[in-house]
Parts: sequence; C-alpha cells; structure tokens
Amino acid sequence: MVICIEDYEENIHSSASTTESPNFNHKALPRPETAKYAMADQESMHKQFELMSNSSYNISAQCLKLRSFNPADPQDLIAYEQIYSDPRNNFVGATDTPLLHGEALLKNIVRKKKDEKQIKFMVILKTRSPIYKEGPPAEMKVTGGGELIGFIDLNELQVDGISEVVGTIHWKYNDHPCYGREAFHALFDHAFRSLYRRQLYLETKATSTVFIDMMKFLGLAPPKLPGDEFLNLDPSGESLNFTFNAVTWEIAKREKNLPSLLRFRRPPVFK
Repeated sequence: MVICIEDYEENIHSSASTTESPNFNHKALPRPETAKYAMADQESMHKQFELMSNSSYNISAQCLKLRSFNPADPQDLIAYEQIYSDPRNNFVGATDTPLLHGEALLKNIVRKKKDEKQIKFMVILKTRSPIYKEGPPAEMKVTGGGELIGFIDLNELQVDGISEVVGTIHWKYNDHPCYGREAFHALFDHAFRSLYRRQLYLETKATSTVFIDMMKFLGLAPPKLPGDEFLNLDPSGESLNFTFNAVTWEIAKREKNLPSLLRFRRPPVFK
C-alpha cells in the first residue's frame, strides 16, 4: 500500500502575470449579438488560450506531480516515447497513426502546442515506486527526480466549448489504480479552476475496464448524475464518451467524498 501525506496543492508558473486569482464560479464568455463584437470575443479567447498553451504548469498532488512537457529537455522525450510507443498502453483518446519517433515525435509535440494549443502534462511519480524496488529504469527517470508513469494532454477549446482530454497511465501500473485516479482528478480540477475550461470530453474503448473503473471511482460513470447525460456509447458500441462540466465534476466529488476546490487542506484518498 502506498501512503502519501502531502497536502494537495497547485502551483502555476506562467510568463504572464494576472491581477485576479482564478475563480471557480467563473461566468461564460459573453456572446454579443453583433458580428463585430463576436469576432472580437473570438480573437480575445484565442489569444487567452494561446497564452495558456505557452505557459509552464506544475501541479503537485499527493504521490504525483503533473508538469508541462519540456521540449528542450532530451530526457523528457526519451521517457515520454517509452510510454507513447508501447502498444500495451491503453490510451484515452486518439493517438498518431502511424506512431512517430525521435525528432519527428518532438516536432509533432511542438506543432500541436503551437498550432492546436495543446497542453501536454507529464505524470511523474514522486514517491517510491511499488514496482521497482531498486528504482525505475534510467529511461523512465525525468530531470528533477521522479519516474514518468504517464501523460495527459489537454486540447484546445473547441467552438462548442468542449476541450478533449487525451492520455494514459503506463500499463505496468494497472494494478495500482490510485495513480490514475489522482492524476486525472488533479487534471480535471486544474482544467476547470485555472484554465477556465467549460466542458471536458474523454473517449475510451468500451473494453477499457481500467479507465472505466477509474471514472466510476471519480463519480463520472453510471449511475448518471441528474441534469447531465455525460456518458454515451457510440453507435458501434466500441467506445465510451464522457462529457462533463465543472458543476457536474463538483457534484461527483461531493457524492464520492473526494477533495473539492473548497477542501484543499484535506489530503485526497485515492486507494
């Protein structure tokens, strides 16, 4: 059993300074009726999310740390490619086909950050690994300490107000579901609280029991919460789609007795 006693906290390092702190009860962006102001709103929103995608994020949770991928650090690419290229990892969302490697992979990551405003979070295990008694393999270690055990991408806000979440936790940790629960919990909180996302969308294979069990633990799988039809089976029956907003997420956490934005001092329990 992994025991963590650190408080849940979040640190954001951005090149831009803000005068207001993030507000969970933020209002949706105004939608003026005139085309002139609507276009100005779109440009303003585009600049806002471009700034966010170019910022550097560091989210400290219990046993994990989620931080931005650093394209200037060769070790980040080495560790990331170990997970990205392993076919045994069951990704949430789409991946590149065919898989890319080395310099081509790095260029694709940089392109998605620039053109698609994608934010790539490296999921790093800070505490002792339950798998490697002598420490993780060198190729999985990251600069600054810790083992890369997964990644989560937060994609650009779409015109319908939805941001897609893509990612995975290394299959070797399937028997230790606490890490996936902690990682996605932290990402959902960060996306709504600090990045002002209106809705999140995730898609996974209908056979991905590890991920579906994680979403059940987080309160985002059946039974559905009133007012939000956030779980849907695609027509072919091959995948599950999850769409939820900040209100649904807060209700789910309350129902599951998970830490909310109002209870940051209580250490989360993800076992």
